[in-house]
Amino acid sequence: MAWFVHYWDEINNRNISSSEISTRDDAMQKACNLMQQGHVVSHVAGPNGERIDIVDIREWCFAHER
Repeated sequence: MAWFVHYWDEINNRNISSSEISTRDDAMQKACNLMQQGHVVSHVAGPNGERIDIVDIREWCFAHER
């Protein structure tokens, strides 16, 4: 199943969708990493129209800090 992280690329001034990510947890970790790098993540999109918004992403990142 394919997951994608959608975020804003400030350098190129456009919305970006990550390459395909195979698991939900990997997509969530990618979103956390992008936010740590200063990108603005809008959501994570998954199969069957599943959408995880930024509030839930932030909670997940906080709960899974390394």
